[in-house]
Amino acid sequence: MAKEKEHLHSDFYIRRFHSILGIIPIGIFLCLHLTLNSAAIIGPEAWASVINGMRSMPFIILAEITLIALPILFHAIYGTYVVYVSDMHFLQYQYLNNWMYILQRVTAIITLIFVIYHVIFVRIITETTMDVMAAMANVLQTPLGFVLELIGVWSAIYHFSNGLFTFLITWGVLHGERIQKLFSFLTMMLCAALCLLSLIILIRIAMMPI
Repeated sequence: MAKEKEHLHSDFYIRRFHSILGIIPIGIFLCLHLTLNSAAIIGPEAWASVINGMRSMPFIILAEITLIALPILFHAIYGTYVVYVSDMHFLQYQYLNNWMYILQRVTAIITLIFVIYHVIFVRIITETTMDVMAAMANVLQTPLGFVLELIGVWSAIYHFSNGLFTFLITWGVLHGERIQKLFSFLTMMLCAALCLLSLIILIRIAMMPI
């Protein structure tokens, strides 16, 4: 009995830690990443300037490992475990919130695959700013590449936006059905806005003559 209680307490704190990492720093990084890459909407020169700025930041490798890679790694590993133990019987779900819960689990797996691909493709095997820009443009200029990239980005955005809503409930910020419905609507509006922004960014990159 004591061991069972200890396990429940341990699982409680791990879930809380997993929850907060999804917002800080991972969610903040996602929003910042989209904001910075929106420079692509202005043009190749503005986008190149932003990429050069990010790559030339002092201690950027250390920051990427400690503030981005390690939190994402823990969030992904524990999140995969949560997906594995989740009881998802699709035919038994009738309400919107239940389907949002299922979509949260599905987008977790899609986002994990996308992040691994994106880091290898854009951060590891590219050496210069032009390499990054050319790699992204080449992928997005093919219909299949564009669709897959869009699915990956939109999955990450939904996972963050819906995760923000569940984070606020988990941490006891939202009390009452009315306020929860309001914030569910607001986080979905945030999701729609970020999805629209990312679509414009990807279209603009695909149009670049690189």
